[in-house]
Amino acid sequence: MAVSIKGPIVFANDMAKMTAFYRDVVGLTYVKNTLRDDEFVTFIDGGNTFALHAALPHQRARVSNPPAVRWNAATKVVFRVDDLKNHHDKLVERGLTSTWGSVEDRLVDFVDPEGNVFQLTDL
Repeated sequence: MAVSIKGPIVFANDMAKMTAFYRDVVGLTYVKNTLRDDEFVTFIDGGNTFALHAALPHQRARVSNPPAVRWNAATKVVFRVDDLKNHHDKLVERGLTSTWGSVEDRLVDFVDPEGNVFQLTDL
């Protein structure tokens, strides 16, 4: 029996804000699906997916303004990019600040609007 990774799902408090962030700021490709966008949103790259799922009340994270970095989260989503420096620079131009790593390290962490840490790498 073969098993392959489809991709992670992040539970989001504010679906519209998180969708816009991952689509317009990070640059993921949004894919229309059969569910309502306020419940589930999919981004796709080849055969891999990244999805946002509306958090149920018991799943909601406390989000401050600005969001506190959720360093103790059990997971971190990693996105591979072809040109790390270029992608890093675009995110910085769009107002993000890296929280760990560097282009020279080939691993750079950023934080989304709800405090989730995600990483860019070219490895």
